[in-house]
Amino acid sequence: MAIAIVLLLFAAMAVLVVLNPRRSLLVAVWLIPWTGLYVDIGLQVSAYQLVLAPLLLVTILRLAQPGLRPLPVAAGGLLALFLLYVVIASLLQIGYLPGLRIEGGGLRGPTARAAVQIIMFLFGISPALLVPVILRTGTDIIALGRTYVQSVLALAVIGWGQMLVWFGSGNNPLPIGIVNVWAGGSNAEGRVGSFGFGDLAIYRMNSLALEPRNLGVALVFALLLIQAQALTAPRPGGVRLFLAWALLLVSVLATFSTSAILLWLVGTAILLPACWLFNVPVRRSPAGITAAVAAVIMPVLLGIAAAEASGIPVIDILAERTIERLGSDGAVEDFDLAILGYLNVHPEAAVTGTGLGNIHLYAGPYLDPLFAMYAENNVFVAKTQYLRFISEIGIIGLLLFFAWYLRLLRLAARAARPDVRIAPVVPMAAVAVTMFMASNQLAAEVYMLAGSLAVIHALAAPARPRNAVVSAALTGAA
Repeated sequence: MAIAIVLLLFAAMAVLVVLNPRRSLLVAVWLIPWTGLYVDIGLQVSAYQLVLAPLLLVTILRLAQPGLRPLPVAAGGLLALFLLYVVIASLLQIGYLPGLRIEGGGLRGPTARAAVQIIMFLFGISPALLVPVILRTGTDIIALGRTYVQSVLALAVIGWGQMLVWFGSGNNPLPIGIVNVWAGGSNAEGRVGSFGFGDLAIYRMNSLALEPRNLGVALVFALLLIQAQALTAPRPGGVRLFLAWALLLVSVLATFSTSAILLWLVGTAILLPACWLFNVPVRRSPAGITAAVAAVIMPVLLGIAAAEASGIPVIDILAERTIERLGSDGAVEDFDLAILGYLNVHPEAAVTGTGLGNIHLYAGPYLDPLFAMYAENNVFVAKTQYLRFISEIGIIGLLLFFAWYLRLLRLAARAARPDVRIAPVVPMAAVAVTMFMASNQLAAEVYMLAGSLAVIHALAAPARPRNAVVSAALTGAA
């Protein structure tokens, strides 16, 4: 059943891609945060991927027509160098992988997974090339951001419906992994996203974004998109925008995701310096920024005080989720501890990496016995992207990635200055890549932003003639 659902959705999206690539791209952006919409067929396949795959396939077929010379993409040489290194370094590792038995099906076996991960990495980064092929205007870029925010708002509304039913009935109507259960996928298991605190059961909103942390990070990203626009736009936005921002913020708190809250604080702190660094004008005065911060902090403090007065130990819960989680390991995640342990013993592996998707084959023996109970002989990766890059493609790969992305930022920053509508994309991209490195989430968002930066650079470039095939690829004309 799961395979039939995947094939049906793929076919439906292929038709939409042929008819309208731009709309298909917007559908893909809408589905990015809906990570709970997936099925496991030995390999997890998400709704986002089922839109992106036909979009990529149809675009390649169109651009492969005879006589076409695709237009250059900003920082394309550095991107090509990065991808070439990643693919070659990973291919060279396949012949030397440990022959371990891995749970979860044949596609998770060492050799099969190594090959699949190379394909999935190239597939995941493809929006960096797809976006500048399909989109041509600043209005298109704005549509991407608006679509993402609207999508996350929809998730938040569903999430509050989930919480109302949960509190009213005591049953979570949207347990983690419920869509995979409905679709009859492998490893189908619904988990309730809650934790205990004394005699209290703390319910965590997850909506259709899979884990509460996934939802929290998506909410934070949408929050920061609104903040970037409010900080740099000539007009900060009306009451509707503020209400949307407030709903997103309250929803973040309902996820009880400390990593999401931390990412919001870090992203907010970086956003203003990023504007200065890339010469994007900040149109709010220091007094206005201070007033906005106070307008956020005061209601939160009043809400905490009211909850404490009613007997809900909010401060103790926050301490348990943050300060008390800091132990001798500094709150480093379970898998990250094992990976760091392996790299500490084998520092040479940090230089070139162990190949895409292979680190669990080497770091398994370094798992803490408590974590080994559920992670041993299973696939796992680092839970921070910087460590995932270092462990899989090495410091060399990490530096090549930064060389590409920083070049994109510099090119787009120069091109975006005349257009106040798209200027916020540059500091937001800088914030996003910082959050990406710290969280191992937001990969799709970062690569969509990379493509948007390339579009911004192309908008300022001298006009180049496009042949009919390029026009067909951009407009969807058959």
